[in-house]
Amino acid sequence: MAPSPRFTLIHRPDLYGSAIIESPALEVGNGQLSRDTEFLVRTPSRIAVGAGAGEDVDRFGSNAAYIRMVQRLVQNLKAAYLSGEVQLTITEGGSRNGAG
Repeated sequence: MAPSPRFTLIHRPDLYGSAIIESPALEVGNGQLSRDTEFLVRTPSRIAVGAGAGEDVDRFGSNAAYIRMVQRLVQNLKAAYLSGEVQLTITEGGSRNGAG
């Protein structure tokens, strides 16, 4: 079974020049992606992270909680020892199902 793109992006950033992460599923594994990115050594040279301020409230308790999780992910990516450019875009009212 091939590793997931997320796993490859984190563990083999040399394979990617850039990455786009849209509406990351940060609740999976009880926040495993945040833990996996906490002590990164290297990231791709450019990463764009996009999230909607209107994501599914049922999964996160509030939209603000989800946005804080996304911001934490971006902080982790920026804190890598060999970090590339990391850009965060939050779309007001946007959600992963296309509403907003």
